[in-house]
Amino acid sequence: MEFYSGIKDSGNVAYTREEVFSILESMGVSKATVSFSGGHDEGGSDQIVLQKFEEKVEIQEHIFPYEVDEDDNMLYDEEEIDLSGGGTRTVRRPRERELTQEEKDEMKLAQALSAPVYDQYSSFAGEFSVSGDVVWEAEGRNVSMDGQESVESYQDIGKEL
Repeated sequence: MEFYSGIKDSGNVAYTREEVFSILESMGVSKATVSFSGGHDEGGSDQIVLQKFEEKVEIQEHIFPYEVDEDDNMLYDEEEIDLSGGGTRTVRRPRERELTQEEKDEMKLAQALSAPVYDQYSSFAGEFSVSGDVVWEAEGRNVSMDGQESVESYQDIGKEL
């Protein structure tokens, strides 16, 4: 995608905060918003949107290395395998493909933008629900998290019956 062109992977495992802001600035992105939700042992980023003037582009934290058709349906290869008790069975396997460098770079940036969510909520384990946004503002190099969190509490119900 032209919007994302020109970003090169630094080769590090993760980008630092300063590297993220440098990348956003080099792309001309004024704001990146990571919407997230979760709780009760699952959660994560739901959507990551980069904003450049009036243009908005969604990027993906996970891009799967499988071939798809023009309708975005996964393509499969079929293979006959021999069964140990005799006979054969047809197995369908997704048709794999190599990720492009642009896709790898996109995921790495998306994961760096999502890092504050996982720093705050880790695996989302616990008796709570949360939803919100992490906003990266290129001007001023500010990162903020806003949202709502509810925590379940339990009360003893001991009574004679």
